[in-house]
Amino acid sequence: MSEKNWTFKGFSSVGGLKELYDINLIKQDIMNHFNTQQGELDWNPNYGSKIQSLIFELQVGSTRQEVESDVRRVMNSEGRVNTKSISVEELDHGYMCNIEGTYVQTKEVFELELFFNK
Repeated sequence: MSEKNWTFKGFSSVGGLKELYDINLIKQDIMNHFNTQQGELDWNPNYGSKIQSLIFELQVGSTRQEVESDVRRVMNSEGRVNTKSISVEELDHGYMCNIEGTYVQTKEVFELELFFNK
């Protein structure tokens, strides 16, 4: 991108160092949030997700609801997007989460499919 026609710019080292812009940067930031264990950052103990510890709990309805609640909490903490829908499906060895939202700046619709397994 030679001329500035983006709002957010960042870098990712996932799959090699590369520049990311706008919705792709936001998706990577969301993934980083889910891949960080809640409480792992001393300076921000509320940052991160507790899903990795929940997947080792018995898979009952209340655990699925806790996973969904945590997904909602993480998504609500991301001010650059509006979450339209979240669905959580129990699988044999974890959970599949489907998230649909819109990028606030451009109203672009995006989907994320996250698989959390044991």
